[in-house]
Amino acid sequence: MIDIKKEKELAIAWLENQEGTMDDETLVYLSINGYEECAGFCASREYSEDHACRCRRQTFPTNKHYELYLDLRQIYQEWTKLAVIASATEGNDSESSETGETQ
Repeated sequence: MIDIKKEKELAIAWLENQEGTMDDETLVYLSINGYEECAGFCASREYSEDHACRCRRQTFPTNKHYELYLDLRQIYQEWTKLAVIASATEGNDSESSETGETQ
């Protein structure tokens, strides 16, 4: 059984907390591989402020770390898209230059 009042207090304290450290390697690893939020129903997520559930609080020392993770994750996903596009179009330029065609 979850103590709703205590869960809300813990979530608020975590959201307001500005102190904490997180290993760079862990942050990069999560940014590349993704952080999986609670699987299925999470009572902590339902009752916590801003969905700052126990799972998120245990992974990220502060909300600032979580926000940084979100930013890094978005950048990584954009770079991945660009890499796929670049590799798909990589051969097109060399083919036209071999035949002397211009674009």
